[in-house]
Amino acid sequence: MPIITALTISTRKNDYVNIFVDGDFYVQVHIDIVTKYGLKKGGEISTELAAKLHDDKRTVYVKQTALRFVCYKPRTEQQVRTKLRDKEFTPDEITLAIEFLYEFDYLNDDDYCRMFINDYLLRKKTSSKKLYLELKKRGIHDERITKALDLYYPKDDTYQMAIAAANKKWRTVQFKPIEKQRKSVSDYLQRQGFDWNTVKQVLNELFQSDKH
Repeated sequence: MPIITALTISTRKNDYVNIFVDGDFYVQVHIDIVTKYGLKKGGEISTELAAKLHDDKRTVYVKQTALRFVCYKPRTEQQVRTKLRDKEFTPDEITLAIEFLYEFDYLNDDDYCRMFINDYLLRKKTSSKKLYLELKKRGIHDERITKALDLYYPKDDTYQMAIAAANKKWRTVQFKPIEKQRKSVSDYLQRQGFDWNTVKQVLNELFQSDKH
């Protein structure tokens, strides 16, 4: 049976241990795994223990990969799942990582919706429809999006949102002929998800004869 001949702390990651078996490098694992199995010089590596070491190493790796991803900036559950699939983790490994993130409050799609809506509106005035589509692209379920928009989107200010968006766009096209200005602003507002009645009202106000 293979025998552990040495254990050394990794020079690059001091919470990892290099395990040598029969004089050759065998595997690098987190120090918690060494403690969990009581690994030490002279210990035997059975087939069963080798399988457990492999599984535990993968579990630590998938959790760390997921944690780094969500700590860089807020993510949705679907974004995490997609990232881990791209890294070729198994469905079971991905489930373990997702459960880990939820357990320690690193993942919360309701909080993500709130932050996304508030941050987006600070940067760009847009419609609830546009926000709905953006959140949908990020894998948020319909019911959760609707609830978040009801709570955090200022529906009473939709017209003022459209006016602000129109003025911002107009400043980039103000030196074009009036009709091109109108078309550019109109197209922009529609891309932002504002309904046609709102767009018409905004255009009428923005391009009154005594304005712009």
